[in-house]
Amino acid sequence: MNALSRRALYYLFILLATTLLFTGGCSLGMRVWEGRQRPWYRALEVVVQTFTTTGYGEDAPWASPQMNLLMVVMRLAGIGLILSAVDVFVVPWL
Repeated sequence: MNALSRRALYYLFILLATTLLFTGGCSLGMRVWEGRQRPWYRALEVVVQTFTTTGYGEDAPWASPQMNLLMVVMRLAGIGLILSAVDVFVVPWL
């Protein structure tokens, strides 16, 4: 496996791990801090919406400072993942 393929595989692993971690955190945070039960697939939707910067719909706004902080961290992680994707997938071909 060449270095470029290895970097892409690492990136995809980090993306998957980050998505799963934030999905669990979002589902748990909504239940504990917001008092609103969210199944895992709805939490996954919020994570994907955050990472792709498409918006939230019915979940926003969040009332607790903990959930707001989690959303800020998710937004920053999403921006970091987007910038990393450019470095991993685009820069090698320039």
